[in-house]
Amino acid sequence: IFSINDMSLILAINPTIGSPIGVFENGKAIFCMEEERLNRVKNWMGFPTMVFDYVLKNVIKDISKVDRVALCNIRFQVQDRKKFYDGYDAKYALSKELLLNNTTTARDKNKTTFRSVLAKTPLKSLYRSINPIKEEPDLDADYIVSKGFPREKIRRVEHHLCHAAAVYYGLAKDLNEKYLVFTLDGGGDQFRDTVNIAQGGKIERQSGSYNFSVGNLYSGLTYHLGFTPHEHEYKLMGLAPYANKKYAGKYKDMFYKYLNLSNDDTEFINPIPMNSADYFKYLQADFSHTRFDNIAAGLQDFTEEIVIRWIKGNMKKYGIRKILGSGGVFMNVKLNMLISKL
Repeated sequence: IFSINDMSLILAINPTIGSPIGVFENGKAIFCMEEERLNRVKNWMGFPTMVFDYVLKNVIKDISKVDRVALCNIRFQVQDRKKFYDGYDAKYALSKELLLNNTTTARDKNKTTFRSVLAKTPLKSLYRSINPIKEEPDLDADYIVSKGFPREKIRRVEHHLCHAAAVYYGLAKDLNEKYLVFTLDGGGDQFRDTVNIAQGGKIERQSGSYNFSVGNLYSGLTYHLGFTPHEHEYKLMGLAPYANKKYAGKYKDMFYKYLNLSNDDTEFINPIPMNSADYFKYLQADFSHTRFDNIAAGLQDFTEEIVIRWIKGNMKKYGIRKILGSGGVFMNVKLNMLISKL
């Protein structure tokens, strides 16, 4: 991410879900805190201004000594907790209309279209040179500059590379060993899953996709069952052991309608076009008049089964047995228990 000469003092900021800041000196973490610790708002979303000010007063008193400021995500995103959850409400309301009218909104990502063919030709570059994408002002970087940091020291780092780097540099016992690094979450910078090979301090991506993922299935069902997504997924995981295995198996199989694997279990695919509104529609249609614990158990069993298959498929493909996982889906402790036994 940065050259070795940049590794003396790095300020890392994630201005999205959780809003943490980390300070790293010579490759070692010396400070880390989320914004909620100071503003007392659970899972705060947005730039962590209170933690930022705390760092400048108590951790880094001379900002000239900071070599780099790393911002998670390539694209600046306006983060607001209320707007974020309003988005779930809007998609769920739309799903009811889709169910009533028996329609969908998702585009088939696997279907060849004129636009997809054109994107692979020089004409796409020519079009973009004539009609460039309008870049939004980076308010996060602007705020950091207003505090005295030179803009040239600020770097944005791709979302899933941040995930891979966190687990590789944080947990790998020997950076010279070869590791297979998996990332899996609800999405960031146009990826929801990636497979990487890390060795010698370098991370090289082998594959990745933006298919509707396990993370999307889990957060969507969390909302559908009346819980808070991106916060209460653990409650669904906790419900799973109390359900009848006979019913859990039935619902586990139903989730394969939305997500499966291809190419010898190495890549995720959506068997049908899928987005949040359509997924909510399918949940209402396919899981009506069903016990909530049975649905939760079905999804947990599905999550464990499909992720283990994905990991095993890539271990076989690349011949690497040392594995690391990062991203929201790998916060599932029951899944991690099974991974630890591979």
